[in-house]
Amino acid sequence: MTLIAHFRSFGRRTLIGDLLLSSQKRPPKPIAIPGARSINERIFLPPNHFVAGLSQKLVLLGDYVAVAWSKSYRQAADVISTLSPLAAMGPIDSSFLESALTAIEPERKNDLSYIVCGIDAQGLQHLFWHDAIGPNNIGPMGEVVCAGSGTRTFLDIASQFSGNVLLLNPTAATQEFMQGFDIGFVAALAGEEFSSPAGLQDGWGGGYEIIREDAGRFRKTGGTLNLFFSVSEHESNSVSVWWHSCFRHTDYWRGLTVVQAIEHEIRNGQIVDAGRHDVFLVTAPGLDNVPIVEFVPPNINHYDCVLTSLISSNKEESLVYASAWETPVFRYSFQNDRVHVSFNNDFIRSLIAEVENRYKRRANFVGCRPSPFVQHA
Repeated sequence: MTLIAHFRSFGRRTLIGDLLLSSQKRPPKPIAIPGARSINERIFLPPNHFVAGLSQKLVLLGDYVAVAWSKSYRQAADVISTLSPLAAMGPIDSSFLESALTAIEPERKNDLSYIVCGIDAQGLQHLFWHDAIGPNNIGPMGEVVCAGSGTRTFLDIASQFSGNVLLLNPTAATQEFMQGFDIGFVAALAGEEFSSPAGLQDGWGGGYEIIREDAGRFRKTGGTLNLFFSVSEHESNSVSVWWHSCFRHTDYWRGLTVVQAIEHEIRNGQIVDAGRHDVFLVTAPGLDNVPIVEFVPPNINHYDCVLTSLISSNKEESLVYASAWETPVFRYSFQNDRVHVSFNNDFIRSLIAEVENRYKRRANFVGCRPSPFVQHA
């Protein structure tokens, strides 16, 4: 179970997918995911449903073939291994790719959903899918194809996000939407996961990846920082903005997805302990393992994009947006048993402006709070 999707927006083709791997059998040992250890013991899950770990659901086979998969890990490994020679072929002929997919026997993919994109020598892009919903058009999102247990949530958020993004950014240029629409949408998914355990209970979450078509090649988007805030409304016609003392950083190392999740306990508005710094190396099914002897975690203070989620008590009022900054907006360090966190003033001013525009009230940034839900405890 998972969440994978393809769409085309403002001239750019995008694949998105979560990282959560679920199982009908209880894992033999406790499972940790970004933001929560022993996750199966921390939240209520449906019968015969367990979090089993993390896996890449978006797989690059060279620069010209991208695969998204859901459901059976075993069948995904088989299919991706079968398609892996395409990585060495360069631009891919669409009829060849279609033949390779058709040649996979039904019994090898009867418990598998996939979305496959290819780019040919003329730069034309070709889309194939199996056991998925679509294609549909949702506002500025065209060729929408999705699969997995998070499909309903994806479609709901797609409808809301597509309806709001143009209204909230009436002066934005097409190039700005091209650069930020898909990342902003992933911010919406991250905010939905942060604000409720429903995603994990349905079998999706744990982090997200993006594959973009860029200049005739497929690329994964890395260097992403997730920050989470909440808004408290007051009778005095004002709102307070709080930062939650957890954040997530996603990047790549030799084809592996590296997710770092950091969280600190808060008491009386102060960070009081060393907290946790979890580092997850996430692999793809069906591809050779990468030796990690020389692994060094990416610097969490280096990122190209900031995904900001603002959660309200009224979830319909929640705000999510993505932004790119030339200067760092967030700095974190832990040395000599002391935690230091700082925000760029321009970032906070931008955050406050977004809140005031949405709520039509005066807003103040007042400090930090612990994470509100048990899966992040």
